Amino acid sequence: MSEKSDLILSPSLGEFFREEITDARDGLGIELEECVEYYLVNLLCNYSTSSERPLPGDEPLAFLYKRAIDAQDTADRIQHLRDLGDVALYSAGFFADNIHRSMVDVDYYVSMGGNAYCGLADIVGGQRNGGGMALMYSSLGAEFPVLVGLLNYVE
Repeated sequence: MSEKSDLILSPSLGEFFREEITDARDGLGIELEECVEYYLVNLLCNYSTSSERPLPGDEPLAFLYKRAIDAQDTADRIQHLRDLGDVALYSAGFFADNIHRSMVDVDYYVSMGGNAYCGLADIVGGQRNGGGMALMYSSLGAEFPVLVGLLNYVE
């Protein structure tokens, strides 16, 4: 007896995730800025391959936040805030059931991640030629709950 399996045919992982994000966006009837959509596709690609970056569940978000606050170097602070935002978004978007069984709720992830991206917007906005990145991070922070819902839909 043979079971039908879903075979994913896509020229690349990026193209696959772009289609998933586009379908979710259209299914939910939301609009995304192109840079935010691009960021989400790259986020999903990065978490689909081996990475040196923190993964959901590696450590509490508060530890990532403390590392960002304690960073003396601006580049380190940027990386830690980005890691915090990314881990919070990916976790809340794909592991909401696990979060509901933990000591914190999804609102904690939304708050931590949204604030991390807003903090990034403030830092990079003050840098030379950082205006475009600041707008993207500001959008990620402001739309964080919507983006969590979008990733839940992709799941």
